[in-house]
Amino acid sequence: MNSRVAKEIVISALMVTAGAIAFSIGAPKGPQHVKRGYLPFEEVRVGISEDKVKKAIFSFALDHGGCVAGKVQYLSRNFDPQGGQYILHSRNNQVYEVQVLYSSKPVSHDAALAQMKRLLPSDAPATANAVPDSGKSSNGSESYNFGYRWRGELVPSLDKKGISIVSTRLEPATASQ
Repeated sequence: MNSRVAKEIVISALMVTAGAIAFSIGAPKGPQHVKRGYLPFEEVRVGISEDKVKKAIFSFALDHGGCVAGKVQYLSRNFDPQGGQYILHSRNNQVYEVQVLYSSKPVSHDAALAQMKRLLPSDAPATANAVPDSGKSSNGSESYNFGYRWRGELVPSLDKKGISIVSTRLEPATASQ
């Protein structure tokens, strides 16, 4: 190999490296920059389009066992910082229910209630009304109403030392509403 060819190879390698560095410096940082195929947990909430979930192939997987009667179910491939796995239920291209399962370590009641509110869309009422006695089930779960359209549920762990399931959902409209 002559020195001219070697020099051109070195110059080409330096140009590629410089271009890669310049590109990475100019790339947006933080939450506004999301890699293709990912859907951050912060953006998951009831009411988002199923298309966003379908495109998030590295964040969510289709759960064929949960697809029945027009309902489509997705499971998160990863866990949130508290160890929760997300289960999304959709129908007609809209996520109508989000559940977060804390199987390894339940979360506190306050953390679960905050998570439930975060999973609701921005147009849902900020305050919840606990459903009176009828909201308590045999497993001790608590039901909440956020206005007429939004429901939430907290399911305690088996040892009753925390919350193992946080659930929010859009209730179908009824004629009386």
